[in-house]
Amino acid sequence: MNLLKLSRELVIRKLLFAWMLFSSGAFLYAQELKNDTIQDVIERAQNGGNDGATSIFASATWNSTNRTLVPNDGLFGKPLGYRADETKLNVWSFTLGFRSQLHKNIAWEGAVSYMRNGESYSFEDTDTSYMYESRYSYIAVPMKLFYTYGSDIKLLVGAGIVPQMFTGFKQDIEYEGEKNATIKEEVKTRIGYNSFVLSTVFNVGAQFKVGDRWSVLILPEYKLQLTSSLEKNAAYKHKASTFGGHIGLVFDL
Repeated sequence: MNLLKLSRELVIRKLLFAWMLFSSGAFLYAQELKNDTIQDVIERAQNGGNDGATSIFASATWNSTNRTLVPNDGLFGKPLGYRADETKLNVWSFTLGFRSQLHKNIAWEGAVSYMRNGESYSFEDTDTSYMYESRYSYIAVPMKLFYTYGSDIKLLVGAGIVPQMFTGFKQDIEYEGEKNATIKEEVKTRIGYNSFVLSTVFNVGAQFKVGDRWSVLILPEYKLQLTSSLEKNAAYKHKASTFGGHIGLVFDL
């Protein structure tokens, strides 16, 4: 129980640290606005109106997800077996966030995401079949820096880090039983998984203005997990990689 309590405290501290980083961009921007003069606003408008702008956005993210799975070191590791044949899984994630222009062409972005990745497996023979889809779910706090260019059509090139708090593992299993009956099972657990993982993320995309304050966001993304999804004494080291893209709406404040 003491180890569980300590683990929870460490996760809380990491999330608080991530949230402090997330909110610092908004705080610095607010301080910048507080010290603005009318002349500053006029000068920004003459320079294109980008410096100091802030927007909020909501997006859905389609991801093609894969994983790196290798046996753990020492006594804990074991051969991959049938798991070597796992393939990609397509999943959706969802994000709410803000972006603030720190400079005419430099922006800071922070967000909160419900993020997922996973893998799948399928085996079929003349008289049997077995398949499953595995999903790992996280509450994440992506933090990015962007190079931006343009106004009505704004180019976005960015990178950042993604602290992720593990919320659960789900596996949907389907196999053929007696008399060719299809049997479905669902497994849910949080045991055996790291409570906190870290990823890095890269984006190249654009947003397209469709009104005075509204834009449509199309932002391809590649994300690579840096730390294992599984506990230190697990049989394997598991790291996810995803390629996909955000589709969403942006509102300028």
